[in-house]
Amino acid sequence: MVHLIPPDLWQRVNDHFRHSGQLYLDAPRPRPYVRKQKTMYERFPQEADILTQAAYLAKNLINLQRFPDANKRTASVLLEVFLEANGFELTCTDEEYARFLLQTQRTVPTPAWDGRTFSLRLEYIPWQDDEYHRTLRGWLISNTVRKT
Repeated sequence: MVHLIPPDLWQRVNDHFRHSGQLYLDAPRPRPYVRKQKTMYERFPQEADILTQAAYLAKNLINLQRFPDANKRTASVLLEVFLEANGFELTCTDEEYARFLLQTQRTVPTPAWDGRTFSLRLEYIPWQDDEYHRTLRGWLISNTVRKT
């Protein structure tokens, strides 16, 4: 059985979530998030290759902070489903995948954070030609294969 996230990390995160008492249903949908979500859909790079699209999804699903918890877990599942639906599969280990998800959030350029909701600035949601985006796409190129 393949795990998207190492079982011990999954357990620690779930334990934290359970003890916090906050449920996903309690998460508000503030107006800034709704605008950002709309921008994410409108600016989806439809003409780009699948791995660029996957990098775009990973960045925004993780960093738009829709949930009070589980943004990276949700993104990990959706990213893998997106890749598989488009004929790709991940070749990395669980640990490498978990590190990629963490690095996707930890290496966002400082000016890209909005500072209020710990989410991306509206103007940083579209695909950018910068080192951060090239790194995300490069990781996916190195860690996926086309299914035969």
